[in-house]
Amino acid sequence: MIIEESDFKLTSSSDVHLIFDLELLHTVNPKKGEPRNEFKNIGYGMTLERCIKLITMYRLDKKESTYSLASFLKAYQEECAEIKKLINL
Repeated sequence: MIIEESDFKLTSSSDVHLIFDLELLHTVNPKKGEPRNEFKNIGYGMTLERCIKLITMYRLDKKESTYSLASFLKAYQEECAEIKKLINL
């Protein structure tokens, strides 16, 4: 089973579909040619909850490079909620 969104891909890594391999979208800047986006493997054999945490951190890092603790915690909770909405559809 594969779960794919615009910036991540989860691939089931077991027969029981409880463990996933996570790929995140990264920009590749070759010496020659145009930059391109490719999925890069971030981890193997992770729970769905762990994948959600890593996707959340990835998305927050893409939005801003510096947060205050309060704004980070608020943004983290909001992003987790957005990802969990996808699961509850």
